[in-house]
Amino acid sequence: MKDIVYYLSTNLDVLELIKKGKASLLGIGDSELSAILTATESGDLDTKYWR
Repeated sequence: MKDIVYYLSTNLDVLELIKKGKASLLGIGDSELSAILTATESGDLDTKYWR
């Protein structure tokens, strides 16, 4: 989980794809996406780039 958060927080292009609903193109499954959203809500993932 922390690896996912770190990877995403250091790869803003990936964040953009996820934000646009194209995460499946990256091979990110529903469970990982749920973890990402949970991290976002809990503040573990820096969301300042999410608009």
